[in-house]
Amino acid sequence: MVQPFIDERADQDQREALLYILSGDDQPVGTVFQIISGIAETIGDPIFAKIDFEWDLKERRAQVEISNVVRAYSEPTRNPVTGKEHRLITTHPNGWIFREAENLSGFAKGRGLIKFNLFRRHSSLAKIFLRVRSN
Repeated sequence: MVQPFIDERADQDQREALLYILSGDDQPVGTVFQIISGIAETIGDPIFAKIDFEWDLKERRAQVEISNVVRAYSEPTRNPVTGKEHRLITTHPNGWIFREAENLSGFAKGRGLIKFNLFRRHSSLAKIFLRVRSN
């Protein structure tokens, strides 16, 4: 199940464009939304809500809150004995989504149609890009 969230500040044209992109229609095979559209059995109705998003790659922290439906944040992983921050970086020189990612601890809670409660799960923070390879 997938359910799109779009910021309530988007006008009608922006909403339609974003829903089209999220649909995966007319996108090359192997792109993110094309893949999701191929594996998602159900797509819920979109939710238009206030979205607050902050991230700081240097400090290795991020958070997103979507109305009262989803709240998630990432922070550095800590040593369970000393409490000191660990730093772990994944490098992927030929990656098609990112080249380098900070590995963090993630926390997320979903209270909407899709319910979840994740505590200290893997989270990555990276500058992303999508590169479509042609044959």
